[in-house]
Order: sequence, then structure tokens, then C-alpha cells
Amino acid sequence: MSTSPLPEERLYLAITHNASLMRKLAENSLLPHRLTLAEYSCLRIIEHHPHITAQEIGERLGTSAPSMAQLISRLHKKKLLIRKSHRDDARRLHLLLTPLGKALLRKARTSLMHALRQLRLSKILLGSTVKNLTSLQSSLSSHIFHG
Repeated sequence: MSTSPLPEERLYLAITHNASLMRKLAENSLLPHRLTLAEYSCLRIIEHHPHITAQEIGERLGTSAPSMAQLISRLHKKKLLIRKSHRDDARRLHLLLTPLGKALLRKARTSLMHALRQLRLSKILLGSTVKNLTSLQSSLSSHIFHG
């Protein structure tokens, strides 16, 4: 006889399944722009934090240094970002979006938002979901990094 999952297990399963579906939705909407989800996420971070370093982006994305180096190299080859040397430490590179990078990010974001709007989620559901997930994120961060 099987027992029904505990609320915590149902939450875990729902979040992981929805995260997988959301990732797939994002990947599909970015495909026409020839961007991976990692590339899009990296461009978004640079947009909001000009002069950020690859190491700082890697920490935000949970990506290893070698993977970040490859990601930054791909975006640089696509002419979506530029690397500027730090004035005090030439080994540190600051990242900035190029005009092409800004334009592509704008188009990709529009595609992604269109795909998300197709879900027809109510503003009330969106608001409460964001609030609850933000609270969960805070609890998880406290537990993982401080507890």
C-alpha cells in the first residue's frame, strides 16, 4: 500500500517539475535567437550589473570557472559583450554588453515574455507565487549558507 507524499515532498516535486518545464519553455523561446538559457541569463546579469566580472556571474549562476570562461568566450565571439581590463588589475576583466548584445537581449526577452504570457496566469497567482517562492528562496539560502 502506498502512502501519499508528505507536503514537503509534494512541494519539492512540484517545484522541480515546474522548474524543468519553465526551463524548456525558456529554451524554446530563445532558440530563434540562437541563445542558450545560460547565455541569456549571463546577458541579463551583465545588463543589470555593468562591469561585473565572469567570476561574479559564475557565483550567481552556480557555474564553474571553466564553464564561465567558455560561456564568456562564446558571447564575445558572437560580439554580444566586450571584456575590459580592470584599471588596477589587468587579470580581472569587466564585462559590458555591446549594442548588438543589448538588441539581441531585448528581442530574446520579448520572445520569452510572450511565451510566458501564453500561459495566461492571473496577476493574483503571479503575485502570490513570486511572494511564496521568494520566501522559500530566503529560507533555503539561510539553511544552506548559514545553517
